[in-house]
Amino acid sequence: MSQQHTVEGLLDAIRNAASLEELQCLAGPSDAEKQVADNRLAQMEAIALKCEFESLTPSHQAMQARARYDEVAEVQAGYERRYC
Repeated sequence: MSQQHTVEGLLDAIRNAASLEELQCLAGPSDAEKQVADNRLAQMEAIALKCEFESLTPSHQAMQARARYDEVAEVQAGYERRYC
């Protein structure tokens, strides 16, 4: 169920926001941003499932995959920080 906001409540939130980041958090991500984030999470899961992250002696391919996973995870973490 989506939240219903009154115009006055939204105006108060805008007036009282301390920063653009706070307003972005209030507004939330766009549908396109949500889709990109969902795709990123799916990519991270696919990398994790494909490679032996728990192995004590990972292969070169697994180490490359882990590096890619870490890059994607960093982008995802930024998205999650922005939208609380």
